[in-house]
Amino acid sequence: MPAEGHTHAEDELCEPGRELYARALRERSVSGVEFDTAPCLLELGLPQATVADPDRFEPLSSAFALHRLLRASEDRVAEEWRHLATTFDRLWRLATPMYPEAVQRPTLNGVTPRRRAIAALLIEGHTDAVIAERLGMNVRTTRVHIAKLAATLGSESRAQLGYLMGESGILKQEGGAQT
Repeated sequence: MPAEGHTHAEDELCEPGRELYARALRERSVSGVEFDTAPCLLELGLPQATVADPDRFEPLSSAFALHRLLRASEDRVAEEWRHLATTFDRLWRLATPMYPEAVQRPTLNGVTPRRRAIAALLIEGHTDAVIAERLGMNVRTTRVHIAKLAATLGSESRAQLGYLMGESGILKQEGGAQT
């Protein structure tokens, strides 16, 4: 947290801090008293006491300083990505199709070709994640298809769904995988 009188973020340098650090780089060391004007340098760990005179501080090399500043802002970047992903998901759910009417794929007994493909992979014992990966879809979309397949067949559990898929013959229908 920045010291009193400093209003910038934790992972940023104030103007006096930038100037003092630049001067320390040029002169190779500065007096410890000078850090009263820029305590953010000490908080970020950018200077270190010299071996010869503990009252003087020398700056870390630019590469180390940059690494520390970037590491400090990592959490902020991660939070921005989470916010962006959440915003995208919300907007995606609110989106409308590009075409006025979506083309419905033909179904056999209410089971689409996509759901038959999912059923075939379920029968083989694959997890939702593996099915999603193999069919190039999101795992949540896969779960929605599985839930709709279960509703179509009247299943209340995964075990019952497997049994009903076998009994219904959906995998033997035209266009479906053969078992």
